[in-house]
Amino acid sequence: MKTLAILTGFLIGFSVYGQEGSWTILKMELPINETFEAGTKVICVIEYDNHTLVDYSNLSDTPARIIFHVSESGVRVPDERIGPVRFRTKDLAPGEKSQMTYNWERGQEITFEITGGKVLMEVKPE
Repeated sequence: MKTLAILTGFLIGFSVYGQEGSWTILKMELPINETFEAGTKVICVIEYDNHTLVDYSNLSDTPARIIFHVSESGVRVPDERIGPVRFRTKDLAPGEKSQMTYNWERGQEITFEITGGKVLMEVKPE
């Protein structure tokens, strides 16, 4: 089991390294309810004052990883304010689903990086 975890981590890390500069970038308006492949960055702007619900579903037979980043006026918000990347990373086993609630602010730009798997992602105001 430990070997499988190490191998999975290596493969995910290798796929992230191999994607540098080769992202498919999609700028979208909310709400979002679409499926995205590994190697996709989904960018959206928060246009409301409510909390945001994000549902993730891994539709593939391989692990999926989604990392989000927050920017304001084109500048990435520092980790000291929004938390380290490990807290902004969601790993999903094949077939796994997860729902998260975030308190993003109006005008913030959210970038989701899908670095593994095939993910159905729904993003909407609460």
